[in-house]
Amino acid sequence: MSTALNIAPPQQFVDDVRALLAAPQRTPGLDDYLRAWSDWWLGLVTKPELQIALAQSAIAAGVDTWRFAAAATAQALPHGDGAMHGNADTPFASNAWNLWPFSIYARGHSHLKKWSKQALAAAGGMSAERSCPRMDLA
Repeated sequence: MSTALNIAPPQQFVDDVRALLAAPQRTPGLDDYLRAWSDWWLGLVTKPELQIALAQSAIAAGVDTWRFAAAATAQALPHGDGAMHGNADTPFASNAWNLWPFSIYARGHSHLKKWSKQALAAAGGMSAERSCPRMDLA
């Protein structure tokens, strides 16, 4: 008696889910969002090496943000000033963002923005007919 499992290949799973999502639209805005998200997610599901890379990148960014937060807090308590956050984005160019705790927020936002771009570009699963320009939220 064979105990081997009959497991479908990942591409078959992706094709089956995309076929389920090809049903007629019920809510135009919501359906567009769900289809774009499912295309991205299904593209990422078939690439475990990208999943690991994204997880490692998120952990590294989190560790860096926590280290920066600890150092900025240690500097701010006795001296009252903050650490330079290193975020060169225009919204964070003001010197006020270098004050504690705002420097921590700026640093965390920078990491989140970089990771989000990596995550959106990693899977690239969105089909050509559903693609649209991405918005830059910061």
